[in-house]
Amino acid sequence: MANETDIKSQETPFSIMRAAFIICLICSVIVSAAAIFLNEKQAENRRIDRQRSILEVARLIEGRATPEQINQIYNQFVQPRLVDLRTGQFTDELSVEGFDALILANDPNRSFRVPAEKDIANLSRIENFSLVYLVLDKEHNLDKLILPVRGPGLWGQIYGFLAIDGDLKKASNIIFYKHAETPGLGGEIENPRWRDQWNGVVLFNESGEVVIDVVQQRDPNSAVANQQIQGLAGATLTSHGVRNFVQFWLGDAAFGPFIANLRAMSSDDIVKGVN
Repeated sequence: MANETDIKSQETPFSIMRAAFIICLICSVIVSAAAIFLNEKQAENRRIDRQRSILEVARLIEGRATPEQINQIYNQFVQPRLVDLRTGQFTDELSVEGFDALILANDPNRSFRVPAEKDIANLSRIENFSLVYLVLDKEHNLDKLILPVRGPGLWGQIYGFLAIDGDLKKASNIIFYKHAETPGLGGEIENPRWRDQWNGVVLFNESGEVVIDVVQQRDPNSAVANQQIQGLAGATLTSHGVRNFVQFWLGDAAFGPFIANLRAMSSDDIVKGVN
Protein backbone atom coordinates (compact mmCIF):
# COMPACT_ATOMS: atom_id res chain seq x y z
CA MET A 1 0.00 0.00 0.00
CA ALA A 2 1.36 3.41 -0.95
CA ASN A 3 2.34 5.47 2.03
CA GLU A 4 1.81 9.21 2.44
CA THR A 5 5.28 9.99 1.06
CA ASP A 6 4.51 8.05 -2.14
CA ILE A 7 1.21 9.89 -2.65
CA LYS A 8 2.81 13.28 -2.18
CA SER A 9 5.56 12.36 -4.63
CA GLN A 10 2.89 11.80 -7.30
CA GLU A 11 1.37 15.26 -6.78
CA THR A 12 3.28 17.09 -9.47
CA PRO A 13 2.29 20.62 -10.54
CA PHE A 14 0.96 19.16 -13.79
CA SER A 15 -1.27 16.63 -12.04
CA ILE A 16 -2.64 19.29 -9.72
CA MET A 17 -3.40 21.61 -12.62
CA ARG A 18 -5.03 18.76 -14.54
CA ALA A 19 -7.25 17.87 -11.61
CA ALA A 20 -8.20 21.51 -11.12
CA PHE A 21 -8.99 21.86 -14.82
CA ILE A 22 -11.21 18.77 -14.79
CA ILE A 23 -13.07 19.99 -11.71
CA CYS A 24 -13.58 23.45 -13.26
CA LEU A 25 -14.76 21.91 -16.52
CA ILE A 26 -17.30 19.71 -14.72
CA CYS A 27 -18.53 22.66 -12.65
CA SER A 28 -18.84 24.92 -15.71
CA VAL A 29 -20.87 22.29 -17.53
CA ILE A 30 -23.19 21.92 -14.54
CA VAL A 31 -23.58 25.70 -14.14
CA SER A 32 -24.17 26.21 -17.88
CA ALA A 33 -26.75 23.43 -18.01
CA ALA A 34 -28.51 24.86 -14.96
CA ALA A 35 -28.48 28.36 -16.48
CA ILE A 36 -29.97 27.11 -19.76
CA PHE A 37 -32.64 25.17 -17.92
CA LEU A 38 -33.48 28.11 -15.64
CA ASN A 39 -33.56 30.58 -18.55
CA GLU A 40 -36.08 28.42 -20.36
CA LYS A 41 -38.11 28.04 -17.19
CA GLN A 42 -37.98 31.75 -16.44
CA ALA A 43 -39.00 32.61 -20.01
CA GLU A 44 -41.95 30.23 -19.72
CA ASN A 45 -42.95 31.76 -16.37
CA ARG A 46 -42.81 35.25 -17.87
CA ARG A 47 -44.98 34.12 -20.77
CA ILE A 48 -47.57 32.62 -18.42
CA ASP A 49 -47.53 35.71 -16.18
CA ARG A 50 -48.10 37.96 -19.19
CA GLN A 51 -50.96 35.80 -20.41
CA ARG A 52 -52.45 35.78 -16.91
CA SER A 53 -52.36 39.61 -16.76
CA ILE A 54 -53.98 39.88 -20.19
CA LEU A 55 -56.75 37.43 -19.24
CA GLU A 56 -57.32 39.23 -15.93
CA VAL A 57 -57.59 42.66 -17.52
CA ALA A 58 -59.92 41.17 -20.15
CA ARG A 59 -62.02 39.68 -17.29
CA LEU A 60 -61.62 36.18 -18.74
CA ILE A 61 -60.28 34.70 -15.51
CA GLU A 62 -60.62 35.50 -11.82
CA GLY A 63 -58.64 34.07 -8.94
CA ARG A 64 -56.31 31.15 -9.38
CA ALA A 65 -55.80 29.32 -12.64
CA THR A 66 -53.26 26.70 -13.65
CA PRO A 67 -50.77 27.39 -16.46
CA GLU A 68 -52.66 24.88 -18.59
CA GLN A 69 -55.96 26.70 -18.03
CA ILE A 70 -54.35 30.07 -18.76
CA ASN A 71 -52.81 28.77 -21.97
CA GLN A 72 -56.08 27.21 -23.11
CA ILE A 73 -58.24 30.30 -22.46
CA TYR A 74 -55.64 32.63 -23.94
CA ASN A 75 -55.38 30.63 -27.17
CA GLN A 76 -59.16 30.43 -27.42
CA PHE A 77 -60.02 34.11 -27.03
CA VAL A 78 -56.90 36.25 -27.49
CA GLN A 79 -55.14 37.12 -30.72
CA PRO A 80 -51.84 39.03 -30.39
CA ARG A 81 -51.18 41.45 -33.24
CA LEU A 82 -48.14 43.50 -34.13
CA VAL A 83 -48.76 47.18 -34.87
CA ASP A 84 -46.48 49.73 -36.52
CA LEU A 85 -46.85 52.78 -34.30
CA ARG A 86 -45.48 55.03 -37.04
CA THR A 87 -48.37 54.20 -39.38
CA GLY A 88 -51.08 52.89 -37.05
CA GLN A 89 -51.34 49.75 -39.18
CA PHE A 90 -51.07 46.04 -38.53
CA THR A 91 -47.75 44.58 -39.66
CA ASP A 92 -46.02 41.21 -39.90
CA GLU A 93 -42.54 42.69 -40.19
CA LEU A 94 -41.50 41.09 -36.90
CA SER A 95 -42.46 37.88 -35.15
CA VAL A 96 -44.92 37.96 -32.28
CA GLU A 97 -42.99 35.17 -30.55
CA GLY A 98 -40.41 36.55 -28.16
CA PHE A 99 -41.31 40.14 -28.99
CA ASP A 100 -39.93 42.64 -26.46
CA ALA A 101 -40.95 46.27 -26.85
CA LEU A 102 -38.37 47.54 -24.37
CA ILE A 103 -35.49 46.11 -26.40
CA LEU A 104 -36.80 48.01 -29.42
CA ALA A 105 -37.37 51.19 -27.42
CA ASN A 106 -33.72 51.20 -26.33
CA ASP A 107 -32.45 50.68 -29.89
CA PRO A 108 -32.15 53.98 -31.83
CA ASN A 109 -32.52 52.06 -35.10
CA ARG A 110 -35.82 50.47 -34.05
CA SER A 111 -37.44 53.31 -32.14
CA PHE A 112 -38.33 56.95 -32.69
CA ARG A 113 -38.10 60.10 -30.65
CA VAL A 114 -41.40 61.41 -29.33
CA PRO A 115 -41.97 65.08 -30.19
CA ALA A 116 -41.44 67.13 -27.04
CA GLU A 117 -44.89 68.71 -27.22
CA LYS A 118 -46.52 65.27 -27.22
CA ASP A 119 -44.24 63.56 -24.70
CA ILE A 120 -46.48 64.07 -21.67
CA ALA A 121 -45.26 60.75 -20.23
CA ASN A 122 -41.56 61.73 -20.43
CA LEU A 123 -40.63 58.58 -22.35
CA SER A 124 -38.36 60.37 -24.85
CA ARG A 125 -38.33 57.41 -27.27
CA ILE A 126 -40.77 54.61 -28.02
CA GLU A 127 -40.54 51.48 -30.10
CA ASN A 128 -41.46 51.40 -33.80
CA PHE A 129 -43.61 48.34 -33.22
CA SER A 130 -45.89 47.32 -30.38
CA LEU A 131 -47.85 44.21 -29.53
CA VAL A 132 -51.59 44.60 -28.94
CA TYR A 133 -54.11 41.93 -28.01
CA LEU A 134 -57.51 41.44 -29.62
CA VAL A 135 -60.08 39.67 -27.46
CA LEU A 136 -62.78 38.13 -29.64
CA ASP A 137 -66.22 36.91 -28.65
CA LYS A 138 -67.75 33.62 -29.82
CA GLU A 139 -68.93 35.27 -33.06
CA HIS A 140 -65.38 36.51 -33.69
CA ASN A 141 -66.30 40.12 -33.15
CA LEU A 142 -63.96 42.44 -31.28
CA ASP A 143 -64.92 42.27 -27.62
CA LYS A 144 -61.94 44.11 -26.15
CA LEU A 145 -58.67 45.66 -27.22
CA ILE A 146 -55.79 45.24 -24.78
CA LEU A 147 -53.00 47.81 -24.97
CA PRO A 148 -49.67 47.73 -23.13
CA VAL A 149 -49.05 50.98 -21.25
CA ARG A 150 -46.07 52.19 -19.29
CA GLY A 151 -44.53 55.33 -17.88
CA PRO A 152 -42.84 56.87 -14.86
CA GLY A 153 -44.44 56.82 -11.44
CA LEU A 154 -42.91 58.20 -8.26
CA TRP A 155 -40.10 55.66 -7.85
CA GLY A 156 -39.76 54.09 -11.25
CA GLN A 157 -41.50 52.82 -14.34
CA ILE A 158 -45.03 51.46 -14.05
CA TYR A 159 -46.06 48.71 -16.47
CA GLY A 160 -49.61 47.63 -17.17
CA PHE A 161 -52.37 46.72 -19.60
CA LEU A 162 -55.41 48.81 -20.45
CA ALA A 163 -58.55 47.02 -21.68
CA ILE A 164 -60.82 48.96 -24.04
CA ASP A 165 -64.37 47.88 -24.87
CA GLY A 166 -65.16 46.72 -28.38
CA ASP A 167 -66.72 50.10 -29.18
CA LEU A 168 -63.20 51.56 -28.77
CA LYS A 169 -64.58 54.47 -26.74
CA LYS A 170 -64.65 53.28 -23.13
CA ALA A 171 -62.23 51.51 -20.83
CA SER A 172 -63.15 48.15 -19.40
CA ASN A 173 -60.31 47.50 -16.97
CA ILE A 174 -56.70 48.27 -16.15
CA ILE A 175 -54.01 46.21 -14.47
CA PHE A 176 -50.48 47.02 -13.34
CA TYR A 177 -48.14 44.06 -13.25
CA LYS A 178 -44.85 45.77 -12.37
CA HIS A 179 -44.08 48.93 -10.40
CA ALA A 180 -42.07 50.28 -7.47
CA GLU A 181 -44.70 52.54 -5.92
CA THR A 182 -45.03 52.88 -2.15
CA PRO A 183 -47.27 50.23 -0.55
CA GLY A 184 -50.44 51.78 0.88
CA LEU A 185 -49.98 54.95 -1.19
CA GLY A 186 -49.00 54.78 -4.86
CA GLY A 187 -49.08 51.01 -4.59
CA GLU A 188 -52.87 51.30 -4.35
CA ILE A 189 -52.95 51.30 -8.15
CA GLU A 190 -53.23 47.54 -7.62
CA ASN A 191 -56.28 47.88 -5.38
CA PRO A 192 -59.34 46.34 -7.10
CA ARG A 193 -61.57 49.11 -5.70
CA TRP A 194 -59.46 51.79 -7.40
CA ARG A 195 -59.20 49.79 -10.61
CA ASP A 196 -62.99 49.30 -10.68
CA GLN A 197 -63.35 53.01 -11.48
CA TRP A 198 -61.93 52.31 -14.94
CA ASN A 199 -64.83 50.08 -15.93
CA GLY A 200 -66.94 52.18 -18.32
CA VAL A 201 -64.93 55.39 -18.06
CA VAL A 202 -64.97 57.36 -21.34
CA LEU A 203 -61.57 57.48 -23.06
CA PHE A 204 -62.41 59.45 -26.22
CA ASN A 205 -64.96 62.08 -27.16
CA GLU A 206 -66.95 61.97 -30.41
CA SER A 207 -64.08 63.66 -32.24
CA GLY A 208 -61.65 60.94 -31.15
CA GLU A 209 -59.76 63.18 -28.73
CA VAL A 210 -58.44 61.64 -25.52
CA VAL A 211 -60.53 62.86 -22.58
CA ILE A 212 -59.77 60.33 -19.82
CA ASP A 213 -58.39 62.10 -16.75
CA VAL A 214 -57.19 61.18 -13.27
CA VAL A 215 -58.16 64.05 -10.98
CA GLN A 216 -57.46 65.02 -7.41
CA GLN A 217 -61.13 65.52 -6.60
CA ARG A 218 -63.78 63.96 -8.82
CA ASP A 219 -67.22 65.57 -8.81
CA PRO A 220 -69.81 62.86 -9.59
CA ASN A 221 -72.29 65.56 -10.61
CA SER A 222 -69.95 67.10 -13.14
CA ALA A 223 -70.74 66.88 -16.85
CA VAL A 224 -67.36 65.20 -17.36
CA ALA A 225 -67.57 62.83 -14.39
CA ASN A 226 -67.81 59.85 -16.77
CA GLN A 227 -64.35 60.79 -18.08
CA GLN A 228 -62.68 61.00 -14.68
CA ILE A 229 -60.89 58.67 -12.28
CA GLN A 230 -60.54 59.69 -8.65
CA GLY A 231 -56.82 59.96 -7.90
CA LEU A 232 -55.13 58.11 -5.07
CA ALA A 233 -55.11 59.85 -1.69
CA GLY A 234 -51.56 60.73 -0.64
CA ALA A 235 -50.13 59.62 -3.98
CA THR A 236 -50.51 62.63 -6.24
CA LEU A 237 -47.36 61.97 -8.25
CA THR A 238 -48.34 58.37 -8.92
CA SER A 239 -51.84 59.46 -9.95
CA HIS A 240 -50.41 62.09 -12.29
CA GLY A 241 -47.97 59.56 -13.72
CA VAL A 242 -50.79 57.11 -14.54
CA ARG A 243 -52.87 59.90 -16.06
CA ASN A 244 -49.99 61.11 -18.21
CA PHE A 245 -48.90 57.78 -19.62
CA VAL A 246 -52.44 56.51 -20.24
CA GLN A 247 -53.24 59.73 -22.12
CA PHE A 248 -49.97 59.42 -24.01
CA TRP A 249 -50.46 55.83 -25.19
CA LEU A 250 -54.01 56.61 -26.30
CA GLY A 251 -52.86 59.74 -28.10
CA ASP A 252 -51.55 60.67 -31.54
CA ALA A 253 -47.92 59.84 -30.74
CA ALA A 254 -48.69 56.23 -29.88
CA PHE A 255 -51.84 54.09 -30.36
CA GLY A 256 -54.19 56.90 -31.39
CA PRO A 257 -53.81 56.40 -35.18
CA PHE A 258 -54.11 52.64 -34.80
CA ILE A 259 -57.34 52.92 -32.79
CA ALA A 260 -58.76 55.32 -35.41
CA ASN A 261 -57.90 52.83 -38.16
CA LEU A 262 -59.41 49.98 -36.16
CA ARG A 263 -62.73 51.82 -35.86
CA ALA A 264 -62.96 51.97 -39.65
CA MET A 265 -62.26 48.27 -40.18
CA SER A 266 -64.81 45.48 -40.58
CA SER A 267 -64.94 42.63 -38.07
CA ASP A 268 -63.55 40.22 -40.68
CA ASP A 269 -60.59 42.48 -41.44
CA ILE A 270 -59.87 42.94 -37.73
CA VAL A 271 -59.77 39.18 -37.19
CA LYS A 272 -57.57 38.69 -40.25
CA GLY A 273 -55.31 41.58 -39.29
CA VAL A 274 -55.93 43.22 -42.68
CA ASN A 275 -55.60 47.00 -42.77
